[in-house]
Amino acid sequence: MPIRDITVRRGCLWALFILLAGSFPAGAGAVPALFVPERGFEFAPVIDGETVVHDFAIANRGGAPLVIHQVRADCGCTAVSYPRQVPPGGEGKIRLRLDTSGYGGRRVEKTAEVLTSDPAEPAFRLRLAGEVQRLALIQPRVLQLRGAAGERLRGEILVQPEPGHPFRILEARAGGGTIRVETLAEEHNGRPAFRLRVETLRTEAGSYNDTIRLKTDHPRRPELDLRVFVYLRPAATPAGAAEGGR
Repeated sequence: MPIRDITVRRGCLWALFILLAGSFPAGAGAVPALFVPERGFEFAPVIDGETVVHDFAIANRGGAPLVIHQVRADCGCTAVSYPRQVPPGGEGKIRLRLDTSGYGGRRVEKTAEVLTSDPAEPAFRLRLAGEVQRLALIQPRVLQLRGAAGERLRGEILVQPEPGHPFRILEARAGGGTIRVETLAEEHNGRPAFRLRVETLRTEAGSYNDTIRLKTDHPRRPELDLRVFVYLRPAATPAGAAEGGR
């Protein structure tokens, strides 16, 4: 084969290679690679009702953008914010928030699943855990009053501060116009406590919800909310009255 033909063919192949290479975007074949230095956070003891917020760092050590498709958190835990995309070499933060209401006296652990575009790790979990201390013994947690229309219903709620979290109730106020509340200081099992006496104001049949807001002198929990549920069934109609109405 003549040398000229070989040179021409090699030149054509080289030109074709350059043309094909130029048809692919720069960085083709590169993938994201997530790096999360901390996947679990142990928070210091908190009081029932306080909110825990923590930022988890996430970095992209790959050559393509890292997409965070979704953050799915357990009940009681919320993904406040997170970057939708982390560029190559970039960093971001996933912020989780935990509401500790109702977990007093227990250790709580909540997780959030993070879905990403990293082919090596398309999903991973972040964890928030710690001790939630009980502020007070509250019995019942939700006061339910049931009766017939026309009746005035009464009930009580015991609030006893835990020894490690003493406080006084400065004010107790119902905001819905359904009930009124009176606060009495007393001792319960040898320790200071408060008894809330609740009485309904409305007497017509129906279901009503109200909230008792307590103002306290506790530095970390200056307010507490207690729920009250009232149900008044329709009064029974006398048999004679029903017949007379026909």
